[in-house]
Amino acid sequence: MAQHKPVVPMGCSDCPVRHTTVCRPHADRNLAAVQRLKMEDRIVRARYKVIDEGVSSDYVYNVLDGWLAVVATAPSGHRQILDILMPGAFAGFDMPRPDSPQYGLETLTNASLCVFSKHDFRDAVRQDMLLLDSLAATLAHQRDRLLIRVDLMGRGGARQRVAFLLLDLFDQALTYSPAYVDGTNLYLPLTQNDLADACGLTNVRLNHVLRALQRDGIIDYHGKMFEFTDRRELEHVAGVR
Repeated sequence: MAQHKPVVPMGCSDCPVRHTTVCRPHADRNLAAVQRLKMEDRIVRARYKVIDEGVSSDYVYNVLDGWLAVVATAPSGHRQILDILMPGAFAGFDMPRPDSPQYGLETLTNASLCVFSKHDFRDAVRQDMLLLDSLAATLAHQRDRLLIRVDLMGRGGARQRVAFLLLDLFDQALTYSPAYVDGTNLYLPLTQNDLADACGLTNVRLNHVLRALQRDGIIDYHGKMFEFTDRRELEHVAGVR
């Protein structure tokens, strides 16, 4: 698959994620208010730190295109990927918080972001109940995803973690990044280190699990292309069936 080239819309009315992101209450009306609220659209390269760990950002972001990672440094000093965000996600509003670990945000692929002032966005939310409800629902959904992953990292075995991650990425991509999906095949624009960090495993352990899943006929993979040859059994391994 060729190097991904992110795109930015001509305006809010052309935004490809306006029906799925936090701005969705105004997707088909009052777009002018959203257009006035936004600062800019920004294209950023892969491996770019959008928000540094422990640093309070002045901005919040709608992910327009590309994949990003919510990252944190474990007590051991190792990088952890706590979640992977795709188009339609909203980022930066609650990172970091005084009562939570210090998260960061970085791009995994080339990406495009819709940028808002955090201060202005907060003011808009106070005056717009529809936007407030949408924000609350979006943050709750992202929090629930994070809690599931953290629980799995604490209790799940290596095989279950890898199976769950692959299923989650396939289902997210099918909805939000369909260009990465072809039938039962998923192109993962991630490095081996990314996959290992997302599963809380070493590279050696990750490779061992992937080869075992391949040997059992559950998946097949070559480089970054993964084929889900037996999704039902993969769901069983992941504990979601």
